Amino acid sequence: GVVTISEYSAGAIRKRFGLDPAKVKVTYLGTNSLLAADPSPEEIQGIRRKLDLPGEFLLFVGALEPRKNVPALIDALALIQEKHGPIPLVLAGRSGGDETAVARTIERRRLAAHVRRPGYLTDLEIRALYRSASVLVFPSLAEGFGLPLLEAMASGLPAAVSGAAALPEVGGDAALYFKPEDPEDIARTTLRLLDDGLLREQLRKQGFVRAACFNWRRTAQDTLDFYKKT
Repeated sequence: GVVTISEYSAGAIRKRFGLDPAKVKVTYLGTNSLLAADPSPEEIQGIRRKLDLPGEFLLFVGALEPRKNVPALIDALALIQEKHGPIPLVLAGRSGGDETAVARTIERRRLAAHVRRPGYLTDLEIRALYRSASVLVFPSLAEGFGLPLLEAMASGLPAAVSGAAALPEVGGDAALYFKPEDPEDIARTTLRLLDDGLLREQLRKQGFVRAACFNWRRTAQDTLDFYKKT
């Protein structure tokens, strides 16, 4: 049998290897228990000082890999700023092979003063960012699951994310979705959240409910049950 982390991934595995659907088991991932606790005011102030962040900012969490589609996010940021005014974007995550394309897009769009690239951050720093950002923007072209979306929902952070791969499966009705290959759609969807406080609050509440459906105890139990059955 094969254990995987989403129906999207299960479908790809069945198609690639011609497997009996009964031999492929989906066991969803869970949330980091650290996110259940609120960061202290000092932690939030510390990350804001470290990255020179104003009250409002956008957040992306993930490695700078080509599949993460960050250059399209940079293009969208330029469009967002045209209508919303200056707002910084934090790219929180390690290097991943797409740094040159990201840097060139930032330079072409003249956004160096508005994009923070701190690289790898600690779990505590990431928690503080999730709890203080305005919107998570996650434009991946390919995701087997999409932990940053789940972590954002568990943290009460509204999310505008790609409608591709496994992300709608994880987010359900607790996120807004865009076409990841279209910077204008990324910008339009993100602006909806920035400009509509009632919508942000609605998604924040729905996100808590949705995130509660995913936990590591269930992951472990489903995996064990499949081992026993198989």
